[in-house]
Order: sequence, then C-alpha cells, then structure tokens
Amino acid sequence: MLMLYELPLLVITNVVAIVMALIIIFARSVQRSQRASLVVTIISLLIWQDIIFIADHATRQLLLLNTLLFIWPTVAIISFYIFLRVFNSKQELKNEHRKARQYLIATFVGGVALQLGAVASSKIFNAVTLNMNGVYDFERGYAYSIYIVGLSITLIGVAVRLIMTIATTRKNTKERQALKGVLYTVCLASVCGLWFNAFIPAVTGSQYFIGLGVATVDIFAIGFTLSVVSGRLLDIKLYAIRSVAYVLALATLAALYTTLAYVVSRWLEGSAVTFADQSTLNMILALLLALAFQPAKHFFDKLTGRVFYRDNYNTDDFFARINRELNTTTDLRSLLQRAATEIGETVKAEQSFFFVRYGEGRFMMAGTKQHHRLPLSEMARLDGYVSESKHQVIVADMLSEADPLAQILSKHNLGVTLPLKMSDGSVGYLFLGTPLSRSYTRRDIRLLETIADELVIAIQNALSIQDVEEINLTLQQRIEDATKELRRSNAQLQRLDTAKDEFISMASHQLRTPLTSVKGYISMVLEGDAGKITDMQHKLLSEAFVSSERMVHLISDFLNVSRLQTGKFMLEQHEVDLAKVTAQEVDGLQTIAKSHDLKLKFRAGARLPILYIDESKIRQVIMNFVDNAIYYSREFTTITISLNVDAGDILLQVHDTGIGVPAAEQLHLFTKFFRATNARKQRPDGTGVGLFLAKKVIVAHGGSMVFHSVEGEGSTFGFRLPIKKLQSAPAHQADDL
Repeated sequence: MLMLYELPLLVITNVVAIVMALIIIFARSVQRSQRASLVVTIISLLIWQDIIFIADHATRQLLLLNTLLFIWPTVAIISFYIFLRVFNSKQELKNEHRKARQYLIATFVGGVALQLGAVASSKIFNAVTLNMNGVYDFERGYAYSIYIVGLSITLIGVAVRLIMTIATTRKNTKERQALKGVLYTVCLASVCGLWFNAFIPAVTGSQYFIGLGVATVDIFAIGFTLSVVSGRLLDIKLYAIRSVAYVLALATLAALYTTLAYVVSRWLEGSAVTFADQSTLNMILALLLALAFQPAKHFFDKLTGRVFYRDNYNTDDFFARINRELNTTTDLRSLLQRAATEIGETVKAEQSFFFVRYGEGRFMMAGTKQHHRLPLSEMARLDGYVSESKHQVIVADMLSEADPLAQILSKHNLGVTLPLKMSDGSVGYLFLGTPLSRSYTRRDIRLLETIADELVIAIQNALSIQDVEEINLTLQQRIEDATKELRRSNAQLQRLDTAKDEFISMASHQLRTPLTSVKGYISMVLEGDAGKITDMQHKLLSEAFVSSERMVHLISDFLNVSRLQTGKFMLEQHEVDLAKVTAQEVDGLQTIAKSHDLKLKFRAGARLPILYIDESKIRQVIMNFVDNAIYYSREFTTITISLNVDAGDILLQVHDTGIGVPAAEQLHLFTKFFRATNARKQRPDGTGVGLFLAKKVIVAHGGSMVFHSVEGEGSTFGFRLPIKKLQSAPAHQADDL
C-alpha cells in the first residue's frame, strides 16, 4: 500500500541526488576519478531507494526485485571507498597507519566478498508473497545475515578509512572539520539505511517503514555537500551556487508564466476564443519568458554571488591592478609595498610582505604595515625546504603539524608562502598572513601561481635599476672627488703660474737695466771711445755685443709674455714704413748671419703703403723670424726675406733651407713655450716664446700668420697685415688684449 509520504519524499530525493550528481560532473576543477566515484556513489544510493520503492509496490517478480536491490548499497560503498583512496592518495602516512591500511583493505575486500556472495547465492530471500491484507511476507534465507555482516564490515571499513584520512590532516583546520562532517554523514546515513531497510523489517517482519530509508540518500547528499563546500574538500562551491541561481530563475519564470496564464484564462473566460488563438497566446507568453530568462539569470547570479561570495574578486580586475602597481615605480621598496598591499587586500590576508635577497648578503623586507619580520636563521630553514620541495606554493594548512616549517609559519601567523626564484639562483618570498574572513581557496593559490613569474620579473627589473643607480652614485661621487682634486691642482698651478709670471716680470725688469749698460759700454769700446783696439779684441767685443743685444730682445719677449698674462699688453700704433723697418732689421742681423756663413737677401716690392702699426713690436717679430732662420739654416745657404703687396695685404715672408718642422708637431708650433724636437737638439738654449709672441702681435694688428715647412728641406715664416684697416689711425692708440 502506498503511504502518503513515500512518493513526495522519493521525488525530492531524486531531485536532490540528480542535482548533486550534475554539479559534480561539471566541476572540471575536480579530478575525473574523484568525480566518477562520487557520482557512482550517489546514483547507486538513488537506484537502491528507487528499486526499494518499485519492489515494495510491484506485483510480479518480487523475489528477483528484492534480491537485486541489495547490489546497489555494495556498489555505493565500493565507489565511496575508491573516492577516499583517490582523495587521500598524496597524504603521507605514518608506519603504523600503513600497516593498518593493509589490514583495512583486506577486511574491506572480505566484507565486499560476503555481500557479493550473498547476492549471487540468491538465498537472501527464500520467498516473497503478498498476503490477503496487501502486505508482503518475506521469508529471509541464510544469505541475508551474511549480507548484513558483510555490509556492516564494509561500512566500518569506510569509517576507519575516513578516520585515517582525518589523522593525516592538520588539526584545527577547516579541511579536518569537513572530513569529520563527512564521517558523521556516513555514519548517520549508514545507521538510517540499516535501521529502516534492514533491522526494522528483519525484527518486525513489516515493510511499513521501509519507505523512510530513502532519507539515507538525502542525508548523504546534503551532508556531504555541506561538508565539501564548507571545508573546500572539492572546488564545487561555484557550481552549487550557480545551480541555485538557475533553479531560482526557472522557478521565478514558472511562477510568472502560471500567473500570466491564469490572468489570461480568466480574461478570456466566456469569450469565443478558438484553440489556435489560445496556442498563439501560449507561444507569445513562452517567447516573452524566454527573452526574460537571461536577465533573470543575471539577477540571481549577482544575488547568489553577494550572498555566498562576499569576499570574491574578479581575477581580470586584479591582474590589471597588479600590473599597474608593478609598472608604476622602479624603486624596489615602493614596488614591494604596493604589490604586497594589492595582493593582501585582494585575498583578504591579515598581513602581506616580501623578502628579497640582492647583492652580497643584502636583503629587504617590505609589505603591509606592521608585518612580521622573519629571522635569517628561519629564512635559511625555509630555503632548505623550498630546495627539496616541488610545491610552487606552500600552504600552512597542508603541512603536517610536526613539520618544523609549519611551526615557523604558525609562529608568525602565516598562511601562504610563495617562493620567488630569481635568475641568479637566489630565492625571494611572498608571505601572506592568516585570512581575515575565510580560508584560502584553490582559486587563491592558482592566482598566486599565475603572478609568480610577473613578480619575479618586476623585482629583477627594480634590482637592475637599483644597481645602475648605485653605480651612478658611486661614479658621481668619484667624479666629484676627482673634480675637487683637479680644482685644487688647478688652483695650485694658477698660483705657480702667477708666481712664475711675477718672477719673470721682476727678473726681466731687473736684468734689463744692467744689460742695457753692458751693451752701451761694449758699443763705446767698439767705436774707439776707450782707445784703439786690436782686430782680435774687436771680434770678441762684437760677439759680446751681439749676445747682449740678443739678451735684451729675449728679456723683452719675457716682459711681453708677462704683460699678456696680466692683460697689460698694448699696441702703440703710428705711421711706419714697413719696408724701411724690415731693411734695418735685416742689416742689423747681417753680422750674425756672416758669423754662421749665411747670406741674408732682402727683396721689397715697389710702392709699399705706410701703415699704422706698433713699430717696436713688429721689429721684434721680424727679428725673431730672421734670427730663427739664421740659427736653424745650413751653412753656405741664403735666407730670403721678401716684402710685397698680395690680395690687399702686406705680405712678409722669411724663407730658409734649414731643418724644417716635423709634420706631427706643426699644430703646436705657435703655442707658448713649445719647441719642435729637432729644434731643441739644434739649439738647446731656446725658450719657445718668440713665435708665440709673434702670433699675438700680428693677430692684435688684425693680421694672420704665414707658415709652411717640410722637415729637412726648410721653412717659410711670415705674416699678412690688412692694408685697408691699417692705412688710417686707429680710434684709440691703446688696444688692450
């Protein structure tokens, strides 16, 4: 007889079991073997209860139906035991647990063998008959007791296997609490199934309460789902919540359709509406509801997301934010603080900070405010663990309670550690504290694994820039030190140069007066003012006179150099016949030329203009050119001095056939105190100021130097003076250089 509660309870059970099975099937983040074993467990329990209902209300093949229904509890237990083995396959077991597992497997296999043997014997029931009162009478055989014993053994085996799984899980974790929930669910479902489907019928001989055994499926499905979702044993929470959203959307649309259909039917009641018109209205309503399905689903998606995912985050938005933070700054400490803050806020961590090694024995810890600081000794132990472990992310809840690393993480309230392996072999870390509002999910772990490489690249770039900046600072300091040293050296050189100029100026002034007197007395003796002298005396005095005259010119050169340095070098320009001045200087040097077995030949052009020039300084330039030609020319050669007009300039040239100037040294020829290598050998007593002063004098007149030389063949020295500029008196007679 069909009880009033049986069919609704069975329908609800079928709906719950099928929805649960579908959620698990589409949970792609769960291993296929886990999904398959769970689905088989749930469907087997469902088929068991459905066959019980069919067998309890059938009129034929009663013995066969009541015998076959005993297969499905066995299938459900086997598949659930397989699920536990797959779920716990990666856990490390202690030695005593390994031995216990071996005995457990043997016992479990024995219990399954008893159940299958009992079903195969077909002696669970000897007979099933329907009496006059419409109640079934069961004549139980010996295999019934064997089956119950085997079933009890396997259920105990499942419970023991769950206890072993719990023992390998860390204490005080949500995963352990969830496994305990699964254990309680299995025990409660087993008691319910055995009580209503086995013991009560066996003791009373009545099937009156057997329909309540369907609660076994509900207990298992609901209890297991709650345990899984709360403890993150399987990542199916998202699918469960989305299923709720679909059900709510469909229920809302169904209620809306019923309401609209009722209103339309009441409106059309009594009117002559054909069946085709009603069908058209129904199609329109169905179309409107179909269009409304997506908005309704979107609404319930957001609603369920707010209720069940208050701490949820959008991964795309997070990636955009973390990329922005990593690209905002190149300062290492600022980069670590920004990244740690963003990651900590996203996964709701109590603290978040980085540990980064760089350079020789240097490291940096940076992150959110008031984060813990790990001693270097503990960091060394962490390095050892990371080098031996293959895990990319270290989750504190997954470590054994006796593990030293678990003790370190627990000491500093750390929930997750992300190793960051650098290209140079060093290891940095991202530490996340205990979660503020929930446990870390597999989604959080995958998020950290995804950004690990990006964090490493950003840190290495910041370290590279920091190295470059440190090198720049070092170089800048060295440059500043070198600059200070150069400034000190330059100041010292300037002081020495000033002292030198002062000495030259003072010495020149002091030497000029006595030399002038010596030159004057020698001239008087040569002219006979002191009496008649012999030819030998005349020759010796002439040499002395020439040397003293040369000394006077040399002192004049030094004075001019000193005046150039002090800014007192001035031109005194007046009308000068340059041809006459040149002829006089050439005549004055004839004696010196003859003493060197040389000839001086002067050629002047016709109609040379009168120029406003500084006669004494120009004389000094001409004398310098000719004097150099005399001292550097070969014996028995001729030195040619020419003066003429060329392209609007007065051109003076002194050409000799002497030693010449090396090509590599010609660029430095007119600089102060420079002398060519071959000139120093030819004339060691030279000063190197004559040509320097000559260039200054000519340039001061607005002219330019003339120079051409071939080493070993001779040289041409001279100058050009602009006629147009120097034909009229200057605006001022003193031109300060």
